[in-house]
Amino acid sequence: MTRLLLLFLIGFINLPHLWGQNTHYSYAQLSIGEGLTQANVTSLLLDDRGDLWIGTKNGLNRYSQQTMENFFHDMEEQHSIPDNHILHLEEDSLGYVWAATANGLARYDRNQKQFQTFTHGRVQSSLRIEGGILFGGDNVLYIYNYQAKELKRIHIEPEGPNTIPIEYRIQKILPFGNDKVLIGTRKKGLFTYHLQTGEIQSFTAEFPRYLLFSVCTASDNYIYASFYGHGVYRFDPNGDIAGFYTVENSALANNYVMDIVEHNGKLWLATDGGGINLIDLPTKEFTHLTHVTGDKTSLPVNSITTLYKDYNGNLWAGSVRGGVFTIKDSYIKTYQDVVMNNPSGLTEKAISSIYEEKDGRLWIGTDGGGINLYDPKTDRFTHYPKTYGDKVVSITNLSEDELLVSLYTKGIFAFHKRTGNYRRFLVVNEEINRKECFYGYLPLANQVNDDKIYILSYGAWVYHIRENRFAPLVTPDVCKKNTEALKLAYANQDFSLLLQGNLALIADQKNDQVSLLFEADASEKIISMTYDEANQTVWVGSNHGLGYYRMSDKTYKHFPTNLFNSVSYLTTDRKGRLWVCAENKLFSYHIKEDKFTSWTEADGYVANEIQSKYQPTHNREYIYLSGSQGLVRIASSIHPAQAEEPELYLSEAIYNGEPITRQLESGKLEMPWDYHSLVLTIGVKSKDIFQKHLLKYTLKDASGEHSFESYEPQLNLSSLSPGEYTLSVSCYTKDGSESHPVQMLALRVTPPWYQSVWFLCLLGIVLVATTWGIGYKIYQKKTRRMKGDVGEFLQSVLHTLKTSGQMNEEESSGTEENVPTEEATPAPELSETDKAFLEKMDKLIYDNLSSDELSAKFLTDKLAMSRASLYNKVKALTGMGVNDYINRIRIERSVHLLTTTDLSINEISYEVGFSYPRYFSTSFKQMKGMTPTRFKEENKKKTSEPDKV
Repeated sequence: MTRLLLLFLIGFINLPHLWGQNTHYSYAQLSIGEGLTQANVTSLLLDDRGDLWIGTKNGLNRYSQQTMENFFHDMEEQHSIPDNHILHLEEDSLGYVWAATANGLARYDRNQKQFQTFTHGRVQSSLRIEGGILFGGDNVLYIYNYQAKELKRIHIEPEGPNTIPIEYRIQKILPFGNDKVLIGTRKKGLFTYHLQTGEIQSFTAEFPRYLLFSVCTASDNYIYASFYGHGVYRFDPNGDIAGFYTVENSALANNYVMDIVEHNGKLWLATDGGGINLIDLPTKEFTHLTHVTGDKTSLPVNSITTLYKDYNGNLWAGSVRGGVFTIKDSYIKTYQDVVMNNPSGLTEKAISSIYEEKDGRLWIGTDGGGINLYDPKTDRFTHYPKTYGDKVVSITNLSEDELLVSLYTKGIFAFHKRTGNYRRFLVVNEEINRKECFYGYLPLANQVNDDKIYILSYGAWVYHIRENRFAPLVTPDVCKKNTEALKLAYANQDFSLLLQGNLALIADQKNDQVSLLFEADASEKIISMTYDEANQTVWVGSNHGLGYYRMSDKTYKHFPTNLFNSVSYLTTDRKGRLWVCAENKLFSYHIKEDKFTSWTEADGYVANEIQSKYQPTHNREYIYLSGSQGLVRIASSIHPAQAEEPELYLSEAIYNGEPITRQLESGKLEMPWDYHSLVLTIGVKSKDIFQKHLLKYTLKDASGEHSFESYEPQLNLSSLSPGEYTLSVSCYTKDGSESHPVQMLALRVTPPWYQSVWFLCLLGIVLVATTWGIGYKIYQKKTRRMKGDVGEFLQSVLHTLKTSGQMNEEESSGTEENVPTEEATPAPELSETDKAFLEKMDKLIYDNLSSDELSAKFLTDKLAMSRASLYNKVKALTGMGVNDYINRIRIERSVHLLTTTDLSINEISYEVGFSYPRYFSTSFKQMKGMTPTRFKEENKKKTSEPDKV
């Protein structure tokens, strides 16, 4: 009974801490739903690249770029992790990640994606030291030296028959002064190890054989050690007990403390079932973080296995069933649904309307959960069961006792704040009320000043509260062309802002006259507006993004930003910030400093579709946003962390399906033109690993720079043409500015062999040689022709002519003396009949060589043959057609005349039967390779040379 009373008193004293912390924490969680292999987390590590390693009892996980990679033991793969049960994780000074498993210690090679096992002994702890790293096992301290690349073993207790290694299992290794480390063993207390001498000494005096779980050296110069089932003991620097904390003598919620970490001046205790207990070191006062059923803003789970503080100062917690989550001071809190009458949340997380009273209380209309009331002073909710099931599309103040609410499909009602009852509210009269409430439009009622409410639906009405009088809201003619209903976007004592499609309108509070403020493009739909009084600027959110309208110069412009493309809600605060809800994300824009800040899950903001309806607020402490995923409360004192430029690096490269990351350490890569694929993964090292960065890729080649932006960290370069490329990557930081571009890779795609320089040079040489050879042969052929080599044909013709006695003696002797000859080619053997035919035909041709009538028809008539018979006969005997045969004789006759007479070219042309000298020259050149004039000149030179000798 006494113990129960004590627990009650402790709980009563700490009730404020259980119900609402002075400091609110947000929890960004990773569990099975995000790809974790198991929800039971045993160890955590944030490596030097910014990747989070998560060890579980069934597999190792790496969270990077919002993707989860899993590692399992494979019996058929010697380079897989030794076992799926992960005991401990550590990263050495060289950047290698070590994983201690139930079946040994292994080191992971990122480039090869392989594990190298160093020992099969159990390892439970580690500590980085100069030149190496210490690992704690069962009665053994492993020392790994970077230079020697091997493990050295040192026993805490000499091995013997009475030594039980598991009792000396090293649970924790901590730095402890100069050249010493503190070693916490499973059942044998604490020891010190001197790094220089290798001496091991007992640190704690005689101590009960409690099971040690964790040790922490705190900033108050005490050592805190947790023992399973026995709370936390405090030791002074000499190893003497200075005190202890248990359920019986303190506000410790649970004696089963699994881990201890100091963070922000407090000692954080992870308990098995009691959540996280915090001890303020100066005052020794306790506070508690616990999981409250139904409260999604509370600690995710109560059974915490490990606490881990990374090098960025962020605190992480691993749990038994809830995976891992980060614990961060937060100014943003999202309230979601709980069971009816649970004061920690809403009856329905989807919110359709809110109204804040001047005293700070917030009335909330939900989408099916009725009306809720939130009191920020107590951080508690009040539910109204009588309204449960109602969809409250708008909610505003009517009087001190009543609210004016619009219920979907039911109409407008007055809601009594104390009794929770409705009474019917009639808009003007029955007929108009029916039009406003049941003609397919949602009637939205919002108070625009102390005495007026705008009711906007099928029509537009002004309700004067004190006079209980309705009056029409006078709108311009441009509004009548638009079928959409008017919507209120903003109101102050002087004017109200309204929107309708692409129209922005302003209503004067004095006379309720509505006029057009500006008209956007027809394709642009205005969704939300708010007013910045300090700069007299109307901020506009639309499906085209963010814009602004200057009251002074009456101009509307779009605001350029790469952070989002469309906006769902806008509001301003009293610190000169514009809050932008866009694409389920939250941004704030500091107008004076011209800087954006993006807020993520790590800051407490859960992805939420914020309603675009007017949400009037009066409070100076909080900014409220209503959305489909709950009520968002932002403390106005929120301030962004110092702007950080993330570190970008090439995390992985896969070429044709194979990893080549190690080969790219020089930053250069050469590939053939017919490569299949190249996939590059860009790493982003940031303090907030949950933030998804917008990356800007810039590929530069000979044609210029080509840039595009993407949230995906993987870039596929599969179809690059031959050439040289440079890839640079930058990203947009939390404040919306672009980081400095980092060159990731210099890439060269080589051309195919038939486009290479050496091949083209070789081809050029071959073409030149071939051209020279062909030219040389042509030259030889022309030379033979210039020498008068008439070949078989001319010899045969001349022989026939000589034997027929048609050539006169002068011509015959001239030919023999002046035409140079070569050894004659033997004439083909002809029958007597064929010889007679050729002689007869040749005589006819030669006798009529200069006649215009000489033709194939002339020969058929004289020889009494058909055209076909003549052609076949001549083709068979000479290998050419009749006309070609005639022309050949004419040209050969002209050769004779050119070399033996002084006749002009024109005279020879007519002599051999060519009517046109030009045609003669063309035919001669085709047959002899040169013009008749040149042939004559060349032949004269050759005949004159012997006279000079």
